[in-house]
Amino acid sequence: MENLSTIIICALIAVLCVIGGFSFKKRLKNGCCGGGGGEVKEEKKKIDKEQYPYHYEVGIEGMSCHNCSDRIELAVGKEDGLYAEADWRKKKAMIWADHKITEGDIRPIITRAGYKFVSIKAV
Repeated sequence: MENLSTIIICALIAVLCVIGGFSFKKRLKNGCCGGGGGEVKEEKKKIDKEQYPYHYEVGIEGMSCHNCSDRIELAVGKEDGLYAEADWRKKKAMIWADHKITEGDIRPIITRAGYKFVSIKAV
């Protein structure tokens, strides 16, 4: 009877290791966001920053890889008159705008993208 319980425990541990191995492999391939859909495939828009007179630095929590930065840039870029370059290591995004923006404008964009808005300041 003791052998049966040992076999069951070892089998459970083996199953957990296999599941963990697949998850780890997926993260290596797609980055930390691999479980949430892989790499971002949409094209980021190209702009002439000189045409955007307003420039902001936005603090963002929750970015942990390049895919996270891409998601922020795409979410901001979908809004009229906005462009962003995000840096997940620095936990911030630089946003260029053709009009003045406030926390109330940016917070919902960042939140809808799945991240936490921290701060905004004009640069």
